[in-house]
Amino acid sequence: MFGYIVPDKPELKIREFDRFKSYYCGLCKALKKEYTFFSRMFLNYDCTFLSLVLDSLEETAPACTVESCAFSPFTKKCIAHTLDAKYAAAINVLLAKNSLKDHIRDEKKLYLLPAVWMLGGGYRKAKRDFPEAAETIEGALKRLKVMEAEKEANLDKVADVFAVMLSDLVVAGANKEIRAFRHLGYHVGRWLYLIDAVDDLENDIKKRCYNPLLYRYVYDRSEGPAAFRARINEEVRFNLYYSLSEAAAAYDLINMKKNQSILTNIMYSGLKKKTEQILTKADREA
Repeated sequence: MFGYIVPDKPELKIREFDRFKSYYCGLCKALKKEYTFFSRMFLNYDCTFLSLVLDSLEETAPACTVESCAFSPFTKKCIAHTLDAKYAAAINVLLAKNSLKDHIRDEKKLYLLPAVWMLGGGYRKAKRDFPEAAETIEGALKRLKVMEAEKEANLDKVADVFAVMLSDLVVAGANKEIRAFRHLGYHVGRWLYLIDAVDDLENDIKKRCYNPLLYRYVYDRSEGPAAFRARINEEVRFNLYYSLSEAAAAYDLINMKKNQSILTNIMYSGLKKKTEQILTKADREA
């Protein structure tokens, strides 16, 4: 995952943001406990969102403790200990290692090889703990690699693979088949794949890496990255907001037992704000 799913902090109350941080810190502690200290280096907000959503389906509030933090030793943190933290931590590790391997393969970032090696033990344990999740992730990423090798230009077809993967992971974590829940996972996953493609656009052009947008909209190097982004922005914005609206509609149908104000902030404000930040990235950098 990529770390794009964040709340709109200015619109949250202080206690709400503190609670969101308690889930973030709880996932960090779970990574250390279950999958080695080093795996904490790859903690991200997307898996925090997964942990938050799964725990919000339960009425019982998570146990919370105040503990020291290895990354902020002079400040103690409130830690939310949830039943689903181990699952979210495993997904974090499984996705992190595969992401590193992709960077090495596609961008020749050989300096990441030690990180892949250091994640090995945690990765193997995560596969043992959640073999179906590991199979789901590895199968989806293999299909994506085939599409990348074939320079697949059908944007929906490529995004669908990642979207189905995330949908399956969300439903498996909830341990219940709810149509709205699957729809939520699918469209958040589709949005994640597309927003990452938009965010990486200039870098992929520079390094000649596969990006579905370059083939869907036929990039011509004579026009330059900024002009290309300007040309496709409105259609890409429509695609992104379509998935956000579908995800929000599904979210509204789910009975979240707690953390509704935080989740609503993320679904209706945080994701939209992140979308606009990345869509206007070229203008800010110009």
